Amino acid sequence: MSSDLSLLIGTRLLDTLEKIGTVAYHERSKQVYATEATAALAGLVRHLESVCETTVREK
Repeated sequence: MSSDLSLLIGTRLLDTLEKIGTVAYHERSKQVYATEATAALAGLVRHLESVCETTVREK
């Protein structure tokens, strides 16, 4: 994947995460901060990864 495409995907993902309130992005300092929703989202992602890995192993 080209670095331009990676940057575009990363920027769009960051924009989406900020819009739904899971992270806070400070444009001037280029820093990403956790919000109250960050831990819950991380837990959900870990759960989904676990379910998907289990499903793949069972096939």
